[in-house]
Amino acid sequence: MVLLPYWLNLDSLSLIRLATLILALAIFVYLLTLKNKSPSTVFLAFVFCGGLIFNAASLLEFAGAYYWRPRTLKNIVVPLLLDAGPSLALVALLLFAYHFPRFRSEEKKEFRIVLFISLFANTARLAFAGYDFLVLQRESRDFLLTEVY
Repeated sequence: MVLLPYWLNLDSLSLIRLATLILALAIFVYLLTLKNKSPSTVFLAFVFCGGLIFNAASLLEFAGAYYWRPRTLKNIVVPLLLDAGPSLALVALLLFAYHFPRFRSEEKKEFRIVLFISLFANTARLAFAGYDFLVLQRESRDFLLTEVY
């Protein structure tokens, strides 16, 4: 009896990614289900949510038997999630750092500047990931926007 899908190729690194995905999911759910949680606890939960997204995308990319090749338009999801997970984790970690143990009003101006720079940098990184996938990789190798059978 086979429990896993036929396309899933689990080697030792994929099992490590699966274990970290399950651990990040467990910590994320645990932190969100705490009663009387502070805003910093919610931000810390979203740090683990970013790790969960990254590990899920990493597992999908490397556990596939053919590593998601050839690159098609539907496969842009994996590279974007590989960048979106750490981006979410970094912004949530920044919010956690400023709100733990409590937010100090004298840091409000600094917090806004740092948050704006961080959001701009992460958005630029996500835009570059899309540009890299849709333009640069398409020009440099055998890249198709539709499946070829």
